[in-house]
Amino acid sequence: MTSTTYLVEAEARLDAAGSLATLRFSTGAGYNHPSAPGYYEPRLENPLTLRRTLFSSGATSGNVAAGTGAIDLTNIDGGLDRLIGYGFDGGRAVLRRVAPDGAYDTAEILAVLTLEQPEFTWSRVSLRLRDRLQELETRKLQPNRYAGTNATPEGLEGGASDLKGRLKPLAFGRLRNVTAICVNAARLIYQVNDGAILSVPAVYDRGAELTQEQEYADRAEMEATSPAPGGYRVWRDGGYVRLGSTPTGLLTADVVASGGRSAAQILLAMATGAGGVVPEDVAAADVAALDAANPAELGLWIDADVSVRAAMERVANSVGAWFGFDRLGRLRMRRLEAPSGSPAVTLTRLSAKAAEGAPGDILSIERRPTEDPGRGVPADRTRLTYQRNWTVQDSDLAGVVTASRREFLRQPSRTATAEDASVRLRYRGAIQRDFDSLIDDPAAAQTECDRRLALHRVGRDRLIVRVAFEVATAPGLDLGATVRLVLTRFGLDAGKLFTVIGLDYDAAAGVADIDLWG
Repeated sequence: MTSTTYLVEAEARLDAAGSLATLRFSTGAGYNHPSAPGYYEPRLENPLTLRRTLFSSGATSGNVAAGTGAIDLTNIDGGLDRLIGYGFDGGRAVLRRVAPDGAYDTAEILAVLTLEQPEFTWSRVSLRLRDRLQELETRKLQPNRYAGTNATPEGLEGGASDLKGRLKPLAFGRLRNVTAICVNAARLIYQVNDGAILSVPAVYDRGAELTQEQEYADRAEMEATSPAPGGYRVWRDGGYVRLGSTPTGLLTADVVASGGRSAAQILLAMATGAGGVVPEDVAAADVAALDAANPAELGLWIDADVSVRAAMERVANSVGAWFGFDRLGRLRMRRLEAPSGSPAVTLTRLSAKAAEGAPGDILSIERRPTEDPGRGVPADRTRLTYQRNWTVQDSDLAGVVTASRREFLRQPSRTATAEDASVRLRYRGAIQRDFDSLIDDPAAAQTECDRRLALHRVGRDRLIVRVAFEVATAPGLDLGATVRLVLTRFGLDAGKLFTVIGLDYDAAAGVADIDLWG
C-alpha cells in the first residue's frame, strides 16, 4: 500500500433539493496534484472490500450475485461527522490508483460502484457499496396499468370493474398462445402487447384458428371498422386485435414482438429500456458475441409484476448465459463455456517469489468442491424445455381442433433431451441436469441441450487462489475472465485454463481471492 496512492470520489446529496457534491479522500498524506479536480483528504483507511460472484449456489447461468462491500474512512477526530444526514444512497463511488507523485489523468480506474447510506462508528465511516445490479432489481419491467376509463363504446383502457389497475401485457420475441386481454368489449378489441408488435400470425377461439384480414392503418380505422364474422384484424403499432364476432370461449394469439428476438437482443432491450441503463454503459462486444453464439428466437410474455432483473434472468438462463455489471459499472453478458482463449493473466506458484508477493504469483491456494447439483459428479443426461405454450388448455376446446394441436395446448412446453451413456461407465452416480428455456425453435433447443451436456459431462475443478490486490485488479481480470493456472499439484504442471467465477477484494490487506472454475 506504500507504493501507490488510492483515491476515492463519492457522490452525496446535500439537501432536500438534491444538490450534489463530490467528496474526495486518499490514502497516505493526502493528494493535491495540480491536475486533480480538488484536494483529497488523507482519510482513506481501506480503499475497498468487495465480494462478487457469478450465479447462486449450483447454478451455471442467470445473473451475477449482487456484490456488496465498503470503503472505510478514518474519523477518529470526528471531522467527518458533518456527513451525517447527507444522502449517499444511489450515488456513485469511483476508486482510482495512481503513483505517489503521478498526475491525476494517469490514474487507473479500479472500480465504479453504487453507494448505500454510510455507517458511522466512533472512529470510522464506512461507505457501504453495492454493484449496479441492484438498479435492475428495484425497477419494474412493466409499470403501465389499465386505467379502467372506457366510456362505452369508446376507449382502450377497459372498465373500472374489470381491468382498472391490471398490468398491461408485454411481449418479447416469438410467443405462442398468449391470452389476449379484452380492452373494449363493445367493439371486441383485445390487446396482446403494450406497444408496437411485428405481427399476430394467428388468433384462436377455444383453440380454433380465426381468419386473418388486412391490417389496420391506425387507431381510428380500428375503432371504426369491424372485420367479417370469424375474422380478425391487427393494429400493429398499438399491439391490438379486433374480432368480427363474439368469441365462444377463451381467446388466445400467437405474437411476434418488434425488435430483436435473440437472448442478447432481449437482454439489451430490457436493460436499456425499463432497466434505465444507458447504451454507453453496455459492453457492445458482449452483445454481439452472445448473439453470434446463440441467435435463436426466444419468447417471453409478461402479464404480472416482475423486476427487470428477474425477467433478464429467465432470458439469460434460456441460453446458458449470465449478465451483470463489471467493476467499472458496465453491463456484461456472456455464455458460460468451457474455459478457452487467451488468459487475462497467468498465475504460477513459485515458492521463492510467493513469499514476496510477486505479481502473478499465488500467495495461497485452496481446493474446494464444486457446488453443482452433482457435487462434482458429471451429468450423463440433460433436458431442456422449449417452445412455451403461454396458455395451457386441456378442456373446452372447439371440435375442429386437431389431435396434434390439442396435445400442444395440453402441455406448457416441449422438452429436448441429450444423453451420453459412456459417462456412467466412469461415474456410477452420474446425474441428470434439467434446464428451462424460452427458445422457440426445436432444432435450436436441441443444439443448446447438446451443448449443455458437453459442458456438464466433464468433471470440473474449483480452486480459490489468493493473489496480491494489484494482480486481481489487472486490466481484463473480472468475473467471466479466463485465467491460466500453472501448479506442481493437482495435475496442473502444464497449466490449465479456468474461468473466474468469484472475486473477493481486500485492499487494506493488499490481497484478493479469485474463485476459479474449469
